[in-house]
Amino acid sequence: MSLNWSTEEVKFFKDNPDKLWVTWQENGKEVSDVNAETKSLIFGSISVGIGNITETNCSEWYARWKMYERFDDFFLYSKFDGVNTSRVYLSPEVITKHINLSTNVGYESSTNWIKRFVKRRPSLSLSDAKGLLFYYKFEFKEMTQKEEEKVNGN
Repeated sequence: MSLNWSTEEVKFFKDNPDKLWVTWQENGKEVSDVNAETKSLIFGSISVGIGNITETNCSEWYARWKMYERFDDFFLYSKFDGVNTSRVYLSPEVITKHINLSTNVGYESSTNWIKRFVKRRPSLSLSDAKGLLFYYKFEFKEMTQKEEEKVNGN
């Protein structure tokens, strides 16, 4: 099955349509693709088991990705500055910027996702995984609240 996706309802891209695609020269030809941040979230939806990023599930989406960062060395994408390569990790700002990104990936319940995650990591207990997932959801909410306070001048 192919992976289908849409940014039609993503406010950030409605307001900034030129930010969705990047273009570069390769072998004398102009090539374009969706930006690395968005592309990572599109393909990452398969791993996190959540096909759409919504206001309701964005903390869960973030938390599941953070679990992969912690245990599997995931990162959003890498940047090369001509000398060094650096990794870019998922932030709450990236997730909230992509609210309403949708794919044809089905929703996997938290319970099933945690069981699948733990099964591949024998050193991690089910209760520890649940605790970490809760922690990362809390982290997301706390960080987005602080950002909103900064924006609103509180």
